[in-house]
Amino acid sequence: MKKLMARPLCCGCALVLGMVGTAAGQIFSLEDATRRVGIETASYVAPFGMTAGVAAADYNNNGWIDIFVPNAEGHGDQLFVNNGDGTFTEMALDLGVSGMDHPLGKPRSRVALWVDVDGDRRLDLIVAGDAFFEPLADLPAHWNQLRLYRQLPDGTFEDASEAFGLHEIDLMSDCWCLDPRSGFTIYGRHFGSMAAGDLNGDGYLDLVVGVWQGAEENKPQEIGARILLNLPDEATGGRRFEDVTIETLAPGIAEPGLDHFGSFWQIVLHDFNGDGLLDIYGAVDMDENHLWLNQGRFEDPSRPGVFLLHPMVDATHVAGMTSPVPETDMGIALGDPNNDGLIDAFITKTDTPGSIIHNDFYIARSAEPVFENIAQAARLMGPRFGFGWGTTFRDMDMDGFEDLLVTNGFNSCIDRPVMMINRAAEGDPRFIEQPSLVLNAIERGACIIGADLDRDGDIDLIHTVLMTPSRGCQESVLQILENVRDPRVEPASWVTVRPRMKGPNHFAIGAVVRVECTGETTSLNMTRVLTAGISMGGQEPAEANFGLGIDTNPEDALRITIQWPDGSAPTVLNGTVASLGNRLVHVGPCSVVDLAEPAGSLDFFDLLDYLNRFEAGDMVADLAEPFGVLDASDLFEAIRLVLQGCP
Repeated sequence: MKKLMARPLCCGCALVLGMVGTAAGQIFSLEDATRRVGIETASYVAPFGMTAGVAAADYNNNGWIDIFVPNAEGHGDQLFVNNGDGTFTEMALDLGVSGMDHPLGKPRSRVALWVDVDGDRRLDLIVAGDAFFEPLADLPAHWNQLRLYRQLPDGTFEDASEAFGLHEIDLMSDCWCLDPRSGFTIYGRHFGSMAAGDLNGDGYLDLVVGVWQGAEENKPQEIGARILLNLPDEATGGRRFEDVTIETLAPGIAEPGLDHFGSFWQIVLHDFNGDGLLDIYGAVDMDENHLWLNQGRFEDPSRPGVFLLHPMVDATHVAGMTSPVPETDMGIALGDPNNDGLIDAFITKTDTPGSIIHNDFYIARSAEPVFENIAQAARLMGPRFGFGWGTTFRDMDMDGFEDLLVTNGFNSCIDRPVMMINRAAEGDPRFIEQPSLVLNAIERGACIIGADLDRDGDIDLIHTVLMTPSRGCQESVLQILENVRDPRVEPASWVTVRPRMKGPNHFAIGAVVRVECTGETTSLNMTRVLTAGISMGGQEPAEANFGLGIDTNPEDALRITIQWPDGSAPTVLNGTVASLGNRLVHVGPCSVVDLAEPAGSLDFFDLLDYLNRFEAGDMVADLAEPFGVLDASDLFEAIRLVLQGCP
């Protein structure tokens, strides 16, 4: 076995460890690049309340990650469009997603999701807000409605909320605070989160909403989690969201009550038991968390082609994914930090000094599913944390093992964010804190997510802060923290995988991506999941990033496996670090037409190869409807993809 190697540390740099079966990571630091990339920190006005989200995605499909930022009432929401060089231009008003054109005035916005709701391969945008702490005597009801912006072919957006039935989804009137007997004079409901995925297997992405009840939380008549299925609309021929919460999560119960619903913060969707169906897991404040296992679908007898959900099974206690007593669960990170192929969950709480409440780190022991809370052994609980909110697993030092980011704080600047580096050891992970001058301020954090914003292979951070000492702990800021490697040290190899599918779920939400890298000095087997909804009101791009370490060789074998969310046969790419590494790899309809060398560059030779396959009737080239028939439509689609560079 190799001896542990400690490299010299610079301010804010990582301790790098190497051993057999792992890869050594690169030394890096974080730099606040917010203004340098074109974002004025003072332009962000966070909504009043306890958290504020941010959504990152390649909305215009050009290969670069863009950022949507919800803002407070009266302040336009922001869409920072990536210029292709890591800098951004704010274009929300020009593109039609600022919310400033609302007929009743710009509502409060808190969280958002990029979701292709109609299956046209263009990302649409769902924005949610609330009227938390507003006087009941003058309650702005429209603040509580979901808003859907559908992307048009020219890249602008139109308000399609009514067309998709979202104006009829009531997230407000069951709040206990509205009952005259409650004695309340303010509105107590707070929006928690959104998550999207194909729950009923029809290819279209459904929506799960989490709401926090506020004062007098968890009243029996209040519903803290909502399932909104994306179903065919017979009247229009389009799509429409339908609330199926009660019949799916509490069938036959008129008042679901505390045992079924609570006060939800973050909700995530993932196939926890490996049966091919997306399940629902939610962090609940001051009550038990919930893990609902999907039991599949059935066709509505009165509506042919409309698939509803069988009642889900609450497996929370069997799986071991909740605390023995009600605690303040808030943010959720999903990842595989021990590289065993099973997805684990980290939950933030009020892990403050002197508190008996601590963060949870549920590590999967089997796919039944069975989890064990190892937060203490993994060093992910205790006074270094605080009043926890957003969190995410990301491989910051590019060694092949996911690290952990947590942001903390409450009504004043009392806590600080924490970056925990995963010691790449075999067995259960152990984390050590890595100090950072730009991720160390005593502040009031909300959401933190990771994305490769400058396409250099490593993960940068997007951080929403409700209160910051730089503004007297009174105003909010948006931070872009760039991951900067030490130029004196060998850079780590990497690969980023962008799965794309045929059909309505083009962006492959729910896919599981595995990368194996094997060589003389490296042995890695890594797993990532593609989600829409993570952290605390956040969203990370639909791509999977993998660090391969600094000791990887060009001839090391690299194997990429995509497990598709629709249950179709996995896609496997075999190559080397030289052929597949250090690049963004598209896997899906684009890769189907990338047939000739050089791989990764669509050109005339790919079109010639496609024509040969087309003439031979090779069904791997079946790109356009009607699927299952190789015809001229597929040829035209191949030509279009090649001409566009297959973004």
